[in-house]
Amino acid sequence: KMTMKPFCAVIIASVFAVAFSISRAENGPDGKHAPATDQAAPGGETGGEGDEGGNGKGESESAKQPAAARPSPLEDLDIETRIEVGDDDNDLVSKVGDLLRGQGKLGPHDALDISRKGDIGAHRVIRMRQTHNGVPVFGGQIIVVKSGDAVIHIGGGAAADIQVDTMPALDFAQAVTMLNRVMGESLEVAGAAELIVFNAAGEYRLAWRGRVAADGKPQDMVIDAHNAELLARYPVLLH
Repeated sequence: KMTMKPFCAVIIASVFAVAFSISRAENGPDGKHAPATDQAAPGGETGGEGDEGGNGKGESESAKQPAAARPSPLEDLDIETRIEVGDDDNDLVSKVGDLLRGQGKLGPHDALDISRKGDIGAHRVIRMRQTHNGVPVFGGQIIVVKSGDAVIHIGGGAAADIQVDTMPALDFAQAVTMLNRVMGESLEVAGAAELIVFNAAGEYRLAWRGRVAADGKPQDMVIDAHNAELLARYPVLLH
């Protein structure tokens, strides 16, 4: 662990203040909206009062729709280090991954890939995305700061204890159709969907994150890819 000079510490603090806020904002699809996870899922056609989320009676347990869960934060990273990496991106990804696995911050089936990089002052800032068995982890953004040919700081958020079946039982259209039946709505698929690993109240779920429309109004939803449970919804900010 290295001791940074005050000036370097100020630079890195400013880097993370900007980069981490961007990372959190981008947890919403396209980075254009923030989660509205305190909304309850609308009730089904025969939704009973007092049933959490207003579920219609007679539905199976797996199909019941609770209030959209608040995404649980992944473990925050704040690691001062010094890793010599040079300019080879593959070497950078490999060494950062090895360090995080060695500290129990990544699991054996997790990997990293570079999603963005740029310069802030004399420092190089590289953002990496965490994947689990090839599926992106929602909120899994690792922010690496380089000074010269060495990594000096690693931040962001990651998860090491993911256990989830990454083979979906439903495609996005099927999940929306099942959700309509349970919720008594008429949602229509309105854009492409991405398969993600989503941390819903501490439980990792394989989910579709995609855009739907109701009465011509778009919104983005996170829907369980195994049982079509609504996990989160996001309003779309149109410009």
